[in-house]
Amino acid sequence: MRNSLAQKFDQLKTDISELKKVLYSKYSCDPYSVITEIAENYSDHLKQKEIKLSIEKKYTGKQGALIKSFELADIIDNLIQNAIRSIDDKVKNEISIIISTKTPKLIIETNNNGKVIPKKDYQKIFEDGYSTTGSTGSGLYLSRKILEKYGGKISLSHSNEKLGTSFKIELHEGIIK
Repeated sequence: MRNSLAQKFDQLKTDISELKKVLYSKYSCDPYSVITEIAENYSDHLKQKEIKLSIEKKYTGKQGALIKSFELADIIDNLIQNAIRSIDDKVKNEISIIISTKTPKLIIETNNNGKVIPKKDYQKIFEDGYSTTGSTGSGLYLSRKILEKYGGKISLSHSNEKLGTSFKIELHEGIIK
């Protein structure tokens, strides 16, 4: 009887593992591909504003992120738009995106050397409707809500003259078919 229960438990673990693979692959994307595609959409605009955008992938091969590609695209699009709006004719206008892994997480960091966000606003910028530029103020709020749906999160790491402004996105690793 005990042996039979152990076998059933092992089978249940196997079944759950297979189900997880199916679900993860359905709700996963290749973040590097998504980010490079979004960046290409901005190439003319960035060139016109003399902003250099760099994307660095700090892992080899393909790595999935547990989020649908169109939702990650919306988040990255918003962060790039915000960065472009914050850059004001400096000598060296830069936006960088770094993708790395820290198992079981996939990390996306966006950095720019635009206007500094005051420390008192670090949490406020994620509130619905908050804007200092006249935009809708929904982008970061919606980004946070989308990421929460997948067990991920977004935070403002720092914003100062020396290091610039850096956002950090944490997602669960996904499975790419």
